[in-house]
Amino acid sequence: MWEALKKLYQHTSVQRQMLLENQLQSYQMQKGKQIDPFLDRLKEIRDQSTSIGATPDQELMVRTALNAVSEDWEVFVQSILGRATLPYWEETWAALRQEEIRRLSKAGSSGKGIRIKKEEEEDVALTSEGKQKKRKKKDLSKVKCFKCGELGHYASQCPRKKSKGEASETKGAPARAVEGIGNR
Repeated sequence: MWEALKKLYQHTSVQRQMLLENQLQSYQMQKGKQIDPFLDRLKEIRDQSTSIGATPDQELMVRTALNAVSEDWEVFVQSILGRATLPYWEETWAALRQEEIRRLSKAGSSGKGIRIKKEEEEDVALTSEGKQKKRKKKDLSKVKCFKCGELGHYASQCPRKKSKGEASETKGAPARAVEGIGNR
């Protein structure tokens, strides 16, 4: 009896596995649609495959997701493919969701909707992790000028700079500049 049931349902299990593999390979994200329903459907297909004992491997899931996103995600996909190794499925899932959040927040602040200019998308894909740090302005009250010795400015911005006429007189006397350094 057990063997008869096994033969009857094993064949449908292979058919189901082939159907799920086909669904996984042919599923495409619709242009302009959000990423969450797309990722949920991929996860659903993976879970159904797992339930019949045919779990797709991590790399297959990542490649499938990257191949199935709509063409407006092309630059982002290229940034993922440019890595030394493909990320795991969970990392890819998180990166796709984070990118959509970034796109939506950018679109919301600019009033453009979901559409993003190709040049802006390329800039994001090509930048290194994080934004460049802005330099803090240094507190000039503690800076000492090497020309006049006063606090509050650098020698290049010294208010007591010599005029061009005086500078030409001392041009041939670099020894005086060296003597001035030793007399502090």
